[in-house]
Parts: sequence; structure tokens; C-alpha cells
Amino acid sequence: MLRYRFVVPLVFAIIAAVLAIYGFTQRKTRVVMQATGSMIPGDHKVFDGIELIEGRHYRLTMGSTSGVPLNRSGTVGASLMDEDENYVFEVEDSYWHQRGTWREGGESGTWEEQNAITEFDFRPPATGEYELRIDLFANSADAFKMGVRIDESQPFRLAEWPLLIVALLLLVLAGWIYINRNGYMAEFMRSLGVGAKIEIRGDEYEVTRLYHYSELGNDVGAVEFELTGQGGIKRYLALEAFEREWTDSEDNDHIAIHKQVLMDIPISREQAAAFEAEGHDGRGPAGVMYRGELYNYDEDNSGTSTIFDLTTGQKEFARSMMYRGAVFPRRPGQFWLERTAYHSGEVEWGVMEIMGADEIKIIDPVEHKDSA
Repeated sequence: MLRYRFVVPLVFAIIAAVLAIYGFTQRKTRVVMQATGSMIPGDHKVFDGIELIEGRHYRLTMGSTSGVPLNRSGTVGASLMDEDENYVFEVEDSYWHQRGTWREGGESGTWEEQNAITEFDFRPPATGEYELRIDLFANSADAFKMGVRIDESQPFRLAEWPLLIVALLLLVLAGWIYINRNGYMAEFMRSLGVGAKIEIRGDEYEVTRLYHYSELGNDVGAVEFELTGQGGIKRYLALEAFEREWTDSEDNDHIAIHKQVLMDIPISREQAAAFEAEGHDGRGPAGVMYRGELYNYDEDNSGTSTIFDLTTGQKEFARSMMYRGAVFPRRPGQFWLERTAYHSGEVEWGVMEIMGADEIKIIDPVEHKDSA
């Protein structure tokens, strides 16, 4: 499960974020004062004896309780003074309600806009009694039905901001692990030295030989493990890097490198001969059919490589031709087809399936270096 280590910090990040959001929603709220009434232009109302506590968070909400009449407007002001008649704040807002039509390019329609409510957050400088004054300045409406309320809120005992910071740090950690998850797989594969025992899909194998392919797929090459199972059955497991190129809708070119763990699928001599007849007919690479799907030649991931036998120290040159389906293989259960032409003249075809990290279990690790 090395490939999915990022899930652990991701889960805890989600938990921390949920707790923080819950803390924000569980603030204790108390209505300090509330009043409604009609106001005419030039009118004002005063509310005194409002007890506020230093350090608490308060919200002033005022507005027209029935909305602003169509094509009417007005300006509303609010001010808060302490016992020494010092202003804590002064705020003004314009209310309006308009409707009209628009025409453009032979098309037309209606629009409507209005503003009839004001919210203002504040903290009093000291504990004591305060006076709130509401003014209705010049407007084009006869009267406004106004409502005003001050709410006091106390944070929930959970520390919301520290939890959000922890959630953010965990998200960054999860992202870093996700981006570098291929590095974990490389470390995982380094424990497969000669003599190591491994279990793949319930079958046990022993690593009997190691190969390093230089410049196969990208500049870091590939590592291949010869596995011997019960009855002397030979299988091959490899860690390779493949290049994927694409162009987005804005004609921007992109390149991505995908490191994959591959397991060979045994094929018969007849199947290999059919691949050779279809995929390399003497005129150049051609499409190959496998399990009802057409696999085409992938030039970007093909090329000449030097194969180092890390067990014996021998090396050989080979030309690798990769074939893939219409969708770039990058998920477990998808396949690559490979034609390898060795310098000795031998030609070999192989089918390789992408493996998931959870399908491989190391029973008895043996460390090795994956370079020649």
C-alpha cells in the first residue's frame, strides 16, 4: 500500500477541516438588541443602554424589512457611541430597487437589482453601555420599514483557526506524498535483490536475476527482475518510466512521466509469431491486435538501450519497440506490448501488465542497487 500513503494525512486533514467548520458553525450567538419601525426622510432613531463586552464579536444588521419599492432609493446611516460620546464607528449604505430592459445584437431581456440590507462586524474597545443611532437621509421613497439588530457571538471551545492550519499542513503533506509516490515504489523495488522472495497475486517467486536498461523510456532507465516460481516457471517484473505527450484545447504542449510496475503475461510462440507478422512486416511498425484491441507503435517510448545483467556483469544492446492502445496505459490492469530486437539477431515479443502496489508483497527482502 506504499502508493496510497498520501491517504493517511489526507484523511486527518479532512477530519481537522470538518472539526474547524463545525466549530465555526457552533458559535454561541445572543441577540443583544432588536427593533423595527417605520422611518421617513430626515428621521432618526436612538437606542441607548446597549451593553457590550470588550473582545466579543458583534454584528450590526439593518435594512428594509419589506424591501425597497421599485424605482425608489434611500441612504441609511448608523453610528455607535460610548458613554463618553466617542464614536466607535459610523457607517452608511445606499438602498435601491431598479428594473429595466437591455438590447444588444438583436437580443433583449430584463434586469433587476436591489440592495436593502446592511451587515457590519465590529468589536467594542471596552466593556460598557453604548448608544446606537439610525438615520434615514434623503431618499425617493415616502417611508422605509426598517429593522435593526445586534448579535453577539462567542467562539466554540474548539480552536477553529489552529485546526484549519493543521488541515492545510496535512493537505500539503498529502500532496507532497502523492507527487512523490513513485519514489516510494522505487524504494520498494530496491528491496528485490537476488534471493529475495516475493508474492504476486497469491503466487510466490524468488528473484534470480537483475537487469538494468539504460535510456529505456527516459534517462533513468528501467530495472527488470527475473522471477522463478514453482516448477521453475520464469516471470519478469519491471519498474519502467514512460513518457506521455499531449496538447490541450489551447494548443499548449504537455509532457508527463509515468513510472509503472509491469508484470509479463506469458504468450505462446504462435502468438509471438502473429505479433511479428502484424506489427513488423518489413515496411515498418504496424498495428497489433491483442484481446480485441488495436495496439499501435509508440515512438516516444521506443528506442535503443543497453541491457546490463547486474548478476553476471554482462551487457547487450537491443532495440525496443513499444505498442499501446488508444488510451495511454497508466492504470493497473492495462497493457503494454513490446518487441525487442537484440544485437545478436534474436527477436522477442512480450505483453506486460501494469501492476498495482497492493498486488505485490515482499516476503523476504534483499537490498540491491538499481544501477550498473
